[in-house]
Amino acid sequence: MHVHLFGATSSPCCASYCLKKTAEDNADNFSPEATRAVERAFYVDDFLHSVSTKTEAIRLIGEVRDLLLLGGFELKKWLSDGKHVLAVVPDKDKATAAVNIDLDGQKTEKVLGVNWNFGSDAFEFALDLKHKPITRPGLLSVISSFNPLRFVAPVVF
Repeated sequence: MHVHLFGATSSPCCASYCLKKTAEDNADNFSPEATRAVERAFYVDDFLHSVSTKTEAIRLIGEVRDLLLLGGFELKKWLSDGKHVLAVVPDKDKATAAVNIDLDGQKTEKVLGVNWNFGSDAFEFALDLKHKPITRPGLLSVISSFNPLRFVAPVVF
C-alpha cells in the first residue's frame, strides 16, 4: 500500500504522526520555534499559531512551509490578521477570504469550529439555539453547539 485513505478513522492520527515525524527528522535544519510549532500547533490539518510580532510571524511562516515541504506537505489556505504577514504568502496559497483582503471589513473564517474575525482578531459566536429539554444533557448540548472549543463554558456555567 502506497497511500493512506482520506477519511478513514485512523487518518487524523496518521496525519499527526507524519507532521511530527517530519519536524523531528528535520529539526537540525530549522529553529526550535518552527519545529515546536509543527509539533504543537496542528489540529489534524489545521495550523493555528500565535506570535508576538509581525516579523516573527513572517519568519515562522517561511520556516514552517519549508520544513513541511521536506515531508511532502504543501500548506494552503493561509490566513492572518496582518496584511504584511499575508504579503509573504502567494495568492494561490492564501485562504479564499484572504485574497484581496480588507482588514477593516467584517471578515470571518471558521477556525476549529469557531468564527474568527480576522479583521478585529476576535472570536465570535453565532447562536442558533435549538429547543432542548431543560436538563443537564440538554443544556450541555446547546452550549456545545455554539462553543466547540469550550471558550465560553466558564462564563455560561
